Amino acid sequence: MFSKVLPELFRVALNAADFNGAAQPILSFLVNHLPAIGAIVLEREYVAQSIEEEANLSFAGSLAVTHWNTSGNIAGNIGGNTHWNNRAADWQRRTLMSGFFPRVTYGPAPSSELARALVMALSSPHAPAVASGFSGQTFSLCLSRDDQGQPLQVLGLYTFQPLGLDSEAEERFLMVAEFLAPLLSRILQEESWLRQREASLRALGLALEVRGADPAGYGDTLTHWVMRLGKHVGFSDSDLQALRWGSYLHDIGKLGIPDSILLNTGKLEVHEWQIMHLHPQDGLRFVRELGPLPALTLQVIAEHHERFDGTGYPFGLQGAAISRAARVFSIADAFNSLTSSRPFR
Repeated sequence: MFSKVLPELFRVALNAADFNGAAQPILSFLVNHLPAIGAIVLEREYVAQSIEEEANLSFAGSLAVTHWNTSGNIAGNIGGNTHWNNRAADWQRRTLMSGFFPRVTYGPAPSSELARALVMALSSPHAPAVASGFSGQTFSLCLSRDDQGQPLQVLGLYTFQPLGLDSEAEERFLMVAEFLAPLLSRILQEESWLRQREASLRALGLALEVRGADPAGYGDTLTHWVMRLGKHVGFSDSDLQALRWGSYLHDIGKLGIPDSILLNTGKLEVHEWQIMHLHPQDGLRFVRELGPLPALTLQVIAEHHERFDGTGYPFGLQGAAISRAARVFSIADAFNSLTSSRPFR
């Protein structure tokens, strides 16, 4: 049974949109085919902190449950049914275990004692591949560790029955874990790389605030409105990410503008406006040195000063010739400027 199902689980995890979507069917399968009450992925708090949370943006998706039916086929749609809402997830963060929070779960949440046992069984870098704990109530496997060998993410199985997980269950858990844990670890590494890349792009965008061209917090507030409008008009998750990156970097070309022009709160001379009008193209040249970026991100940088009636710059695009991403950004940018302390609002 297990050997036949594992390739299908691997395929589903490989094609999932994110780590949660990859882990959910695995947790469901473990609980439904082993004497366990629940399964969980615990993640260290600072690792899970997203760039949206750092920027005070609340766009975290809700956790979902995928059920495995008796025939061994995946029933339901990954990411379709809400398992916890954000408020419940916040409650779990506070009460499960200090320093860790439940990234994905299936079944009733473990007690604080069980959650602690899942992590502490792996606290030594020399812990076995699958560690048991708490009188045979938990099995856990480390998906990744930090430089000191301490767990960053833990895949765990648990029951409320003492000695409820026997050697046969451990063998089956190990079989699933050895087959699928490397894939989950790879997805986590890709997510970590993406978080680092996003943090770097946001930091570049915040450089104008440090320079004094924008008030503190302006960039994050702008990104908040851009994301809300992008969601409202139906942008996909990947397009929202690209739109967010465009919001971070839209004015990056202004880094080359002299302070006498950039920080001028009065009326600019004609030649000064000509210099200002170059910043979208300068921004494009700058970001091309950052490595590949989505086309939608580049559209925001290049076209965020185009206007629907054709009076914008630098290309004088009109109507639908302006990309949808740039139009969404420009509306949010105008609203943000009107409701902020900007000299040109």
